[in-house]
Amino acid sequence: VANILSVIYVFFRDIKPAWNVLLQALFFLCPIFYPLSIIPYNYMGFYLLNPLAVFVISFHKILYNNTLPDLTIFLNSLFFAVGIYVLSIMIVKIQEKKIVKTI
Repeated sequence: VANILSVIYVFFRDIKPAWNVLLQALFFLCPIFYPLSIIPYNYMGFYLLNPLAVFVISFHKILYNNTLPDLTIFLNSLFFAVGIYVLSIMIVKIQEKKIVKTI
């Protein structure tokens, strides 16, 4: 995500405050200070799109329940991380010449 943000920041300097707000929103949408059970089942699929929430849920299972997280959660996290990494490298390579000219 840092690679993508670095490319965007070269062209749009105003992205930093918006990113700070988004990160804070993602933090408060994680089940750190509240149990996951208060999330309605209808919204659980949407809730699990938050990558930070998935990691927090996994750590809760390890630390509090003394069990391993579900394999599907691990694989989803792995594919999300690899996908964002590949996307960021592609964006940097595509925008490389524009970045050099702008800086």
